[in-house]
Amino acid sequence: MSNQSISSTMSPDRPKVSIVLPVYNAGHYLHKCLQSLIGQSLKEIEIIVVLDCPTDGSDRTAKEYALQDRRIRIIENEKNLRVGLSRNKGIEAATGEYIGFCDHDDYVTPDMFERMYLTAKEHEADIVVCDVDYINLSNGHIRSLHLPCDSGKALKEKLHHAVLSVSPLFGSTVWNVLLKKELLNQHDLRFGDNTIITSDDSLFLSKVFFFTDKVFHCDTQECPYKHHVGLSSTGLTYSWLNIPLIINYTTDLWSFLKGTKLTREQSLSIAEGRVRQLYTGFRKELHFKGWIHACRQTRQAARNLSVHAMLRPLFSTPGGLKYALRTLPPTKLLFACFVYL
Repeated sequence: MSNQSISSTMSPDRPKVSIVLPVYNAGHYLHKCLQSLIGQSLKEIEIIVVLDCPTDGSDRTAKEYALQDRRIRIIENEKNLRVGLSRNKGIEAATGEYIGFCDHDDYVTPDMFERMYLTAKEHEADIVVCDVDYINLSNGHIRSLHLPCDSGKALKEKLHHAVLSVSPLFGSTVWNVLLKKELLNQHDLRFGDNTIITSDDSLFLSKVFFFTDKVFHCDTQECPYKHHVGLSSTGLTYSWLNIPLIINYTTDLWSFLKGTKLTREQSLSIAEGRVRQLYTGFRKELHFKGWIHACRQTRQAARNLSVHAMLRPLFSTPGGLKYALRTLPPTKLLFACFVYL
């Protein structure tokens, strides 16, 4: 596929796509990741590597690649900021028309960003999404995530519901998403601080989808993004997902939503998502800290005004309880009653 047919008024020196790559301790997987990015069929790209104080030599690896390819730009954090704030640094530095993201231990097909960019230009899209292969390194099993082949508002509503409700159906990740930089800057859309907020991808996308219906799926035979599963246990640790972090997530989202006119469906999706998050956080508290601590933290959530406001539609909106019975398992619904009532 050639990108020569795409006409543009951009400066010839301006990249078409900026790829933001936060790097911590990626080990030898960083080689394959960077090779897949510099080998893209779309040549008008920049790769913004944000070194988040790695301790395993990943910084040396990235700098060696930068010496070989001038499209690689290096940003070094003075202290470990985690992925959310590192992505923000990449966004601020990006000069491309569109921005994509990659995790340091994943890789992509050679034509991923060309196909996504061509889809964006063809439809004048603000957001383009693609399918993902989840590769389990312990057994080699591949689970493919195929997003709906809808377009425009219909696709936006399905993806937005999945993000707001924390549905496992379509995922809530940014590394299979291409975003128009102008959209992010116009609405000051940035990631949260992972030291105080969990699930920065989901929080970010929850906000982004409110601002555009120009969402399109990049249709390909092969899933363009390859995500490795089992490399890190970060998602299983207490520090990554606990009730205080979920309360901060909820407070941040509620502060954003106060000026937004929500539909009934959006309000119920948001309520469902907070139940799912808080219940997962409760189980995490229970596993790592025990019953007493888990109950105390749950009471803190029950007293939080933002949590209470977000759960209210399930109990006060006509059809709210019917929606909850249809979408939530009995254990999660009982937990929601304990927190709200």
